[in-house]
Amino acid sequence: MPISSLGYLGIGLVWGWWIGGIGERIDRPLLDVLAVGAATLIFSLGIAVLAGLWALPFFLCAAGLTLYLHLAWREELKNRFGPPECSARKEGR
Repeated sequence: MPISSLGYLGIGLVWGWWIGGIGERIDRPLLDVLAVGAATLIFSLGIAVLAGLWALPFFLCAAGLTLYLHLAWREELKNRFGPPECSARKEGR
């Protein structure tokens, strides 16, 4: 396994965690999902062009794994502490 594959694993870990982090801020679900999907596709194509197809599974598997872990972690936090309240509701607006 070339050392550069570790780099693509790292990029995938960051990408998956980032995608999992934007889940609470979705205002327009269809548009946001399409935008994230398009960005992932473009990023994947860039990796395939620059490094070849061998690097793509490393990136996609790492991104999928961290996306799953991030969503599971957030669900656990919601179950343990409850969903965050909106600041407008706290102020009585």
